[in-house]
This record gives sequence, C-alpha cells and structure tokens, in this order.
Amino acid sequence: MAKIAVFGGSFDPPHYGHTNLLVCLKETYGIDEVLVIPACLNPLKPPVASPEQRLAMCHLHFDDVPGCSILDFEVRRPTVSYTVDTLRWLMKYHRGFEQAERFVLLGADVIPSLPQWKEVDEIFSLARPLIAARGEVDPRLVLELTPVLLQAVRDGWTDTGLFDISSTAVRDRLRRWLYVEHLVKESVVRYIHSSHIYQEEPS
Repeated sequence: MAKIAVFGGSFDPPHYGHTNLLVCLKETYGIDEVLVIPACLNPLKPPVASPEQRLAMCHLHFDDVPGCSILDFEVRRPTVSYTVDTLRWLMKYHRGFEQAERFVLLGADVIPSLPQWKEVDEIFSLARPLIAARGEVDPRLVLELTPVLLQAVRDGWTDTGLFDISSTAVRDRLRRWLYVEHLVKESVVRYIHSSHIYQEEPS
C-alpha cells in the first residue's frame, strides 16, 4: 500500500526547517509521496505574501525534493483554508489518496492550537498525524488536548532534531536586510528580492 502525506501551511516563506521536517518524517515512516499544499488563507495566522507568491516560492523550494509534489488546490480557492476540507477533497479527487496509508505532517509548534482547528477529530481519522519534534513530548504543548488528541499526538511524536527556524524570524531578518541564505534557499531569496516581499526600504 502506498503511503502519502499532506504537508500544509502558509510557507511565508518556506525555509530549511520545512525541508528538514518533510525529509525526516518521509524517511522515518517510508512515505512514498508528500503533497505540499500552501494555504490561501491560514485562519489562525494570516500570511504576508500573496497566495500566488507563496505558491511560487514553494515550487522554488520543494520541486527538487524527491517524492515531493506541490498542489495549488487551496491557492485556487479564494477562501480560508481548512485542513479537513483539503483532506476531503483529496479523498474524492486525488488519484490513489483514498486507497493509500495517509498521514499529515506537523511541527510541534502547532500542537497547542489543535483544539481550534476545524473538525480536528475528523482530520486525524482521515490521516495519521506525524509530529516533527525534538526530544520527548513536551507536557506544556499538550495541556489543552482531549484524551483522543493527546493519544494521536503521542503516537505520532517523532524526534527529528527539529531545526529552530521560523518564517516569522526569516521575515524579520528580511525586513532588516540581514543575510538569510543560511535559512532560506538562494532561489527563494532571489524571488523575494525581485518581488519586493517582506522588505522595508533600506535607510
């Protein structure tokens, strides 16, 4: 049976932390294909760059990662992006997804927000969560989870030696015209500069 994972997010911008998460979980669980799906509008964290810009950056960042595909499904829908709706769409329309062993890839930083996700119990019934983390389950991250969510998180918690990189920190460095190519792929940085995303005019 094929193993397919969904990796969604704002990717505002995509960075090497995203790559590390994807590759480590893909190799640890023997996943055949990862579907990278940039959100049109994240309901909990509105993006800065436009959906089209973030889709373009995802192609620059992920296209050469083996076993990785970029889907524009959420970008083409001018509305708030919910993971449960995307999984339902994939079950109906994406070839092989319904018959596959399904996963959703997450960073440990999103765990406290899970109770706010739309129909999160259905999400985890459609796709097993795999959580990229460092060390054991952090009790501070799971305080608000129901017993069912807590068990799903514990079952999928995976020590990946998580890179301490965030898109927020990358944007802050870009706004201050600081070097970012240790965090972000060179082709993405060139696109950001040419498209004038995130940056203030130098003083």
